[in-house]
Amino acid sequence: MKKTFLFVFFLYLSNANLFGQHRGDNWCFSDSCGISFLSGSPVNIPSNLGTISSSFPGFPTEATASISNEAGNLLFYANGNKVWNAIGDTLETNLLGMGCGQDATNGCLFLPFPGKEDSVVAYFYVWLFPIYHPKGLYYTLLNTNLNGGLGDILTSTIYTPAFLTDSVSEQLTSIKHANGRDWWIIFKTGKQNDYFKILLGLNGIEKVDSQNVGMKINLFNYGEISSNPQGDLIGSVHFYARQIELFRFDRCSGEMTLIYDAQLDDINGAPPYGCSFSPDGRNFYYSVRDTIYQIHINNNFTVNNKVIIASHPFTVFPPSDSIYDYWQHELGPDGKIYIICSKESTPYLNYTYRDKNLCVINNPNGIGAACDFQPWSYYLGGNKVTLGLPNMPNYNLGKLVGSPCDTLTSIQNENLKTKSIVRIFPNPATEQLTIDNGEFTITEIEITDVMGRIIYKEQSHSHLSIIHCQLFSAGIYFVKVYMNDGNVEVKKFVKEQQ
Repeated sequence: MKKTFLFVFFLYLSNANLFGQHRGDNWCFSDSCGISFLSGSPVNIPSNLGTISSSFPGFPTEATASISNEAGNLLFYANGNKVWNAIGDTLETNLLGMGCGQDATNGCLFLPFPGKEDSVVAYFYVWLFPIYHPKGLYYTLLNTNLNGGLGDILTSTIYTPAFLTDSVSEQLTSIKHANGRDWWIIFKTGKQNDYFKILLGLNGIEKVDSQNVGMKINLFNYGEISSNPQGDLIGSVHFYARQIELFRFDRCSGEMTLIYDAQLDDINGAPPYGCSFSPDGRNFYYSVRDTIYQIHINNNFTVNNKVIIASHPFTVFPPSDSIYDYWQHELGPDGKIYIICSKESTPYLNYTYRDKNLCVINNPNGIGAACDFQPWSYYLGGNKVTLGLPNMPNYNLGKLVGSPCDTLTSIQNENLKTKSIVRIFPNPATEQLTIDNGEFTITEIEITDVMGRIIYKEQSHSHLSIIHCQLFSAGIYFVKVYMNDGNVEVKKFVKEQQ
């Protein structure tokens, strides 16, 4: 069983006023693995992460993260010990002085810094055990304009929340605030049921809060935490405690509401480790050693019973170097979920094809077998997986229009006597979609998919617009209509196959 000493996460800060359409398109992870989704389909790219794995035998590379610029060009990637720029130069090495920060489930994270136009980068460390280091957050700002545009370190700071009295688990995620600019950073304490929420705003850390919610964990814990693309659900699995939790999340206040919890009792006592959400945010997947489960969440946030969508015979419990287990999950920009199924210890001898491929859920929105799980179906070009996939927040999540805390939307003119009403038809659509705003002029139309990616955008000077959508993939889309009266309306439509 792995031993974890430090929990580490990284934070990227840049101009949050820009739309992060391609920030998550490049992944760097495991033992020198890299994938680019910029073309729409995954393509292998190089990374230098293998230098870490080979330097610390027996410490799996779990904590990885990467971020790209708006155009999809890789900027930085990291694990618990090092940060690299796009050409593989090391920016900071072994800041912890212990060489084990990579051994944390969701150990690092990059985020755009709200309102910063000079593309500044930071990363955070959260100490686990005060016997080695004080508890708190360690973050470093990096500016992408330094070092000839490749980026370099700007400042470093240690921040310790006054009411953080417990060690911290390996669970870290981040969700865009409802204003579409700021970020909630969420992590769990090690042995209690306290979740910390840090609000990153224009002035840096603007709010720190904790909430006692969910099941109490009496053991130091690790396991993955994940949020759905819409930012209104959080799923968390707890390895040692063998527990699973699902929460609703309020992007305005940061409040979490428990909607489902379970004490797992799977075959051989196998504990959970990885988890993920489907693109539509309604299927939650979690894995134990040899099995992947799906839980469907209804529109009213009630939860259906779990179903098995994958199982394999290559594992026993407790683990050994000769068996294979399901580890971390990650939802890709292509709408597929990628899952590692490998040996626990690394490096090790006698690699097989299972160590050089990722498992893929091709249709995560599908129920049961319709999700189309394919084991070891994405080849990594000969590079080897360990345990971790990059911790990638939804950079594309926009503001929650009309919410009480959408502080970035212009205040409407209260004296306006008339109100624009947008109609879209036909809905569902197959070849074209008509947008009609009556007598009011439309100034801009933006269409996004359920992942928040902009797939169509146009300027307008008319009350009527016809969009040819025959080339859109079948699925659910959101039409954001900007009008000259100051209103912004969002409509949902379904694109059907012709």
